[in-house]
Amino acid sequence: MFNLLNQVNLSLHGRDANFLLCQNRVTAFVKKFNVCKTRINGYVLDMFSILCDYIANNPSINTIFPDV
Repeated sequence: MFNLLNQVNLSLHGRDANFLLCQNRVTAFVKKFNVCKTRINGYVLDMFSILCDYIANNPSINTIFPDV
């Protein structure tokens, strides 16, 4: 998630950056963020591979997230 935020931040800088381009990139990021938030609220964590591995290897946590 932080990697995506850093990419958006870097894309907002530079000579070719203008208001409309920056607005489109921020809007796209907000939409992607909302999709991620909805998936996390539904315990769909497949986009976090390290977290999925950790949950799979810890039985006490695995009962909280049975589908991971």
